Amino acid sequence: MKKLFIMFLIAAAMTTLTACSESQQSVTVTASNSTEEASSTGNVQAYGVIKSGTVKNINVNFPTAVEEIYVKAGQKVTKGEKLVRINISEYEGLIKNKEHEARVAQLEVQSAQNGENIDLQNETIRKLNEDLVTKQGYLNNNSSPEMIKLQKDLTYCQNAYNKAKSALDANEAAAKQNKLSSATELEESRSKEQEAFKALEDVKFDIDTLNAKLKEEIGQIQSDISKAQIQQNTITAGNVPEVQTEKLNQLNEEIALMRKNLEEAFLKDGIISCDVDSAVVGDVISNVGEAVEKNVKLLSLIDTKQLIVEADISEEFYKDVKQGATVKIIPIADKSKEYTGKVTYIASNVTKENTESIIKAQITIENADEFLLPGLNVNLQINAQGVK
Repeated sequence: MKKLFIMFLIAAAMTTLTACSESQQSVTVTASNSTEEASSTGNVQAYGVIKSGTVKNINVNFPTAVEEIYVKAGQKVTKGEKLVRINISEYEGLIKNKEHEARVAQLEVQSAQNGENIDLQNETIRKLNEDLVTKQGYLNNNSSPEMIKLQKDLTYCQNAYNKAKSALDANEAAAKQNKLSSATELEESRSKEQEAFKALEDVKFDIDTLNAKLKEEIGQIQSDISKAQIQQNTITAGNVPEVQTEKLNQLNEEIALMRKNLEEAFLKDGIISCDVDSAVVGDVISNVGEAVEKNVKLLSLIDTKQLIVEADISEEFYKDVKQGATVKIIPIADKSKEYTGKVTYIASNVTKENTESIIKAQITIENADEFLLPGLNVNLQINAQGVK
């Protein structure tokens, strides 16, 4: 009986091993068939992201300040649409000062060339002194056209503030005695008083700014007079010192370069506009009121007319993807849409992403439309049968 029991156990074990072997063979065959079916379609399945082939950084070649931002990151814009307003008045003031220096240098050169050194130099000094007297009069008497207007604004704003302040004081007193006609009357009068106060302070700031500008101009004229007087004592009739000519040429070159900085295609009257046909605003670096040094990026534009797909090709299909192969592009956001493209670039190195080995590739989009945006995910069917 014991022998029969042992023989039964051996037979059962052999039956189990045979079943496992058949199961493994079945799995292997199924996997093999699946691979053959995938390769028989002639397409390599891949994943990609829409990107722009052209990203333009917007910056200016002079120090400035941001006054207003009209767009947000991710916003669609078209050619001519306003992006940012910057302050160019200070830079224009620097150009005017430089042009003034150039005019003085030009007179110095002309006077020497024409043998009229002393007379022309005297005329230069006379005009500078006239400008000085005029500017000093503006400053001392508040008599410049700009200051006269600001003084009128100051009177108006002061009266408006006084009226708003009196109304607020009256309402506060009434509130203490519970005599207000409505619950919001005190808050409204307080808001009006604050608005009137801000308007008054803004005018005062403009007046201080104008006075500071006049003082700066007066200082510049005084410096020009001193230089002209020195030249008056050193110039010899008919002899143009080489240093004067070099100075004039240098000034003219600097002025031309400074003016060129204001003539960028995207900049006009302090407004920076979109200069590409269609784009999406990338990152907006600056904030309103922020001072910006020259050549610092304000924002970026992603050109939506130059879209490409950056694709991830699985390592196992690397040999099947060729440059020039046609591609079907299907956005995950709307799988009913289909675009065509071609493989234009295949990386020469392997990248590791989530433990998977992939090869980066770039694909053009031949029939892109407004639906496609940078950052959209797409499914790809790459023709592995050959280049068309």
